Formats: sequence, structure tokens, C-alpha cells
Amino acid sequence: MADDPQADTAPLDEEFLPVVELHNRDFQQYSVDRGIYLAPIDDDEADRLNHQHRVLTRINEGLILVDVRNPKSILDCGYGTAAWAIDVANEYPDCIITGVDISPHLIPDDTPENFFPQCDNLNDRFTFEDNHFDLVHSRLLGGGINSNRWRSYLRDIFRVLKPGGWLQMSEIYYNSQSDNGTLTEDHALRRWSARFFEAMEAAGKDPRVGNLLPRLLPEAGFERVQVQMVPLRLCGWAKNDSPLELEQQGIGQDNLANVSNLLDSLSVYPLLEQQAMAPQERTDLLDQARTEAATVGLRPYFALYNARARKPGGN
Repeated sequence: MADDPQADTAPLDEEFLPVVELHNRDFQQYSVDRGIYLAPIDDDEADRLNHQHRVLTRINEGLILVDVRNPKSILDCGYGTAAWAIDVANEYPDCIITGVDISPHLIPDDTPENFFPQCDNLNDRFTFEDNHFDLVHSRLLGGGINSNRWRSYLRDIFRVLKPGGWLQMSEIYYNSQSDNGTLTEDHALRRWSARFFEAMEAAGKDPRVGNLLPRLLPEAGFERVQVQMVPLRLCGWAKNDSPLELEQQGIGQDNLANVSNLLDSLSVYPLLEQQAMAPQERTDLLDQARTEAATVGLRPYFALYNARARKPGGN
């Protein structure tokens, strides 16, 4: 991870580039071999991630959720398709956006001149200089950051933020839940969640990290910590006909296609490779889970944890 994104840097290390096809999906060989990131990196996944970005931007009512005015330097951890970084770079053309991700495969060819992607493993300690960034953005890294890395990861973020700088984080808890309590352990959505959690924990990940942020962020030194749980609706259900509920219903309707694809893409490697599930068994589970995700009467959702935290100091 280079300190100066505008400085001449070495060419992309070729060991990050090879792709392996598994079960008709493309994965990064480097990540699979090392158990770093176990989701696909193909065009279908890029489309899903871009759709998911639009859903999250809509539910969060914007890109930047903290009080950062005229930022000059932003770090985006786990940029993926760079959708968030590109939108922010376009909105703040005088700001340098540095992105770090283990995979360079999902980023588009045409990006803003003030966006500088780097390829590196966020499980390694940061080498950025102290007090460098106005904002650090970290979104949905539960499947990539090792469980024993989270404390040092947050300390690294704290170190590289300027005094008064902000951390903005989002993590999804993929335990399928129901607003009206109708989902049971026998439902396919819950069985999908259980098998996914087993595989992630066996790979050294913590799928419940969003629940831990209220404790981990103060431990890392942050102040003004706020962690909000937002029900991320899996389909277009509403509790009543109030304007707020109707808006959330629309977000759920928009999210359904993402959820249908998510249930597939996030489970290909964990269920078929790690747990050796028979392909037809996973297909049957997916079919049932997708039907339940689209069932308005179940009021299904994932818990989305949005966190904001400030480094002390500054103005």
C-alpha cells in the first residue's frame, strides 16, 4: 500500500491476476489459495455489486454519512467495482481517492483521474503514513477480513486518519430475519444463513462482526461512535402505508434482484467447495431461499450495520 498514490509505483504484481473457474464462476486464484476472499470476481458479480451499491446508497440517503467538509484525501478499503469510489471522486474532483482491494478484476477501465486503486491484502498491516486521510470508507469486508485481524485493522484505520477524521463502515449480518417473526430455523433462508456462517467461520472469518462494532470502535480509540442497525429488506414489504414505509418498500423491491444473485454468488465456494454440498442440494436450497426472500408475508431482511466514528483532535 503506497503512501503517495500519485508517485510512480511498481507494476501490478502478476500473482494477483490469475483466475480459476469453479462451478461456472470465476474466482481470483490468489484469494482462493489463501482463503482471503471467496466470492466470484466475474462480470455477473460486478453487475450485482453495482446494483447493491445503488441500493445501499439509496437506503443510506447518500455516499458520505459523516461530517466531512471539502475532503482532500479519502481511503476506500475494499473498493470492489469501485462504484462508491468513482461516485465520490466525481462529486469531489479536488479530493484524492485511494482504493485498496485484493482483486483488480472488477474495476472498470475508465475511472476518474483522482481515483488511485491499489491491489493489496487488507489483512496485512497498513503502510500509509500517520494522520493522512480525512475519511476512511470500509464496506462489507466481513467476508475478506480475518476474524483475528479486525482489532488491528481498526487500529490501522485510526492511525492513518487525520485528527478529527472520520471512519464510515457498513457490514451486513447475513442471518436471515423476519420483521414479524414468521421465519423459523426450518426455512430455507435460515438454512442458507447457517451453512454460510459455518463455512465463513471455518475460513477464519467473523460473519457477526457488525454486532461487535459498538465495542471494537471505542477500543481502537475512536470517539463519537454511532452504530445503527438498518433492516435491509429482501423484498418489497411494508408494515403500513406511511411515506417512510412506502420508501422502504421501494428499496426492498429494488433489492430483490440483488438478493437473488447474492444468495447464489456468496455460497458457490463456501457451500460447494468448503462444505462439499452436492450441487443439486445447493440448487434446491437456493430455489427455496429465493422464493422465501420474495415472499412479502415473511417480511424478510438482513441486518445492515452502519457505523460512524471519529478520531479525536482536529477542529
